[in-house]
Amino acid sequence: MYGCSSDIPIPFYSLSTDQKPDWTSSHPFQPEIRDYWDGLSEKYSLTSHIRFGKIVVKAVWEANTSCYHITTEDVKTGTQSTTSAEILVSALGVLEVPKSPDVPGLSDFRGTLFHSARWVDVDLDGKRVAVIGNGASATQFLPIIAKTPNIQITQFCRTPNWLFPPSNVHLNYQGIGSIVKDGIVTQEGEQLDFDVIILATGFCVDKYPLHIEGKSGRTVQDYYNSKGGPTAYMGTTVPGFPNLYILAGPNTATGHSSVIFTEEVQVGLQFGPNNTVLSLDPD
Repeated sequence: MYGCSSDIPIPFYSLSTDQKPDWTSSHPFQPEIRDYWDGLSEKYSLTSHIRFGKIVVKAVWEANTSCYHITTEDVKTGTQSTTSAEILVSALGVLEVPKSPDVPGLSDFRGTLFHSARWVDVDLDGKRVAVIGNGASATQFLPIIAKTPNIQITQFCRTPNWLFPPSNVHLNYQGIGSIVKDGIVTQEGEQLDFDVIILATGFCVDKYPLHIEGKSGRTVQDYYNSKGGPTAYMGTTVPGFPNLYILAGPNTATGHSSVIFTEEVQVGLQFGPNNTVLSLDPD
């Protein structure tokens, strides 16, 4: 995504054990942050333990072997394979599944439409661009794309935010009534034509996106549903799922402090000296 950067002061985005005193700015961009984490992977010899190009399809607890049987899929070939593990750590993060707005006609648009988390490399020079949303995602990429020559941007906002107004950007507070083949119809009935629509509408944070079955055959999402929403012991472990640990689990992360440090505390809970890992089941 254009403009991808840390949305909190960068020391909070660093490991407490590996502070970096020479960041180039208080909120550096993604390439510099990635270099930092790539360096840590090399420092601690982690790369050889990573299986790139594979996604986890599901994990199922097998009581007879006291293991999770994990199905993975190659993202290029679609070939599936299985492995097993006595301990399963969910490190999906919170901002994993993009959320699309509940707006009529979303699929009718004939131009280019994409979510900012699934960025499409499209030439925006001279284009009429609609940005739906004005939260953290839009705040990162909007000032960058606004520098594109001859671009015309309309940003549809629900709640005002404090920021310096970029040039070439018109703010629209009319609300979106529907999306049509040529653009957007506001709730006031005005039709605005666009070539590109970018959805900066956040993520689904109340659903657990991975199929993990525990002792009773229920999934993590089934457990959340039974409790009226996401909940976990100390935000980390879920009853009926032995040796499953969820980093950035329910009610652990905030939008103004260090998610990294929160996860360090969770790892201490999981593998610290007082933990009885391999026998813990928070029933």
